[in-house]
Amino acid sequence: MITYLIILLISFFLDGIMSNYFTSITLHISLFNTIYSVIALSCIANYFSNKKKYIILIGLTGLCFDIVYTNTFLLNVFIFIILGLNVILLNSKLPNNILYNALISFINVCLYYILTYLILIMTNYININISILLHILICSIIMSIIYSIILTFILNKLSLKNIK
Repeated sequence: MITYLIILLISFFLDGIMSNYFTSITLHISLFNTIYSVIALSCIANYFSNKKKYIILIGLTGLCFDIVYTNTFLLNVFIFIILGLNVILLNSKLPNNILYNALISFINVCLYYILTYLILIMTNYININISILLHILICSIIMSIIYSIILTFILNKLSLKNIK
C-alpha cells in the first residue's frame, strides 16, 4: 500500500511541476500537460482489494488537488470520486493490462476535463470556448498514454517482485 501512495504522491507533485514548467497558454498547450494524479489513481485501482479505502484515497487526493492546485472548494473531490467509481466500473469489465490501463486512464483524463468544463460553465465561474477544451483533450492524449503505460509497467514489476 505504501508503494501505491508513493506513486500517487509523485504523480501529484508531477502535476505541479509540469504545469509550472510547461505552462499553457490558450493558443499553445504543451503535450506534457495532463492530470498525472488521475492517471495514477486509474492505474493503482486494481491493487486495492478494499474499494472503500480506494474511494477515500481518491476523495483525499481530490481535496488536496483543490487546496494546492485549483483553489476551488470540493470541485475536485466530487470529480475525483466520479472518476474513481468509473475506474472501478471499467476495471470490473476489462482485464488488467497495459493497453486497457492506458485506455481507462485516457478516458478518465478526458472525463476530468469535460466534467470540470461543464461544472465551471454551469456555475458561470469561467467561460471557455469548447474548441479550447477539445484542444486540451487532444494535447493530453500522448502524455496520458505514455504515463499510464510507464506506471502500469512499474506496478506490474513491483507486484511480481512481491509475489516471489
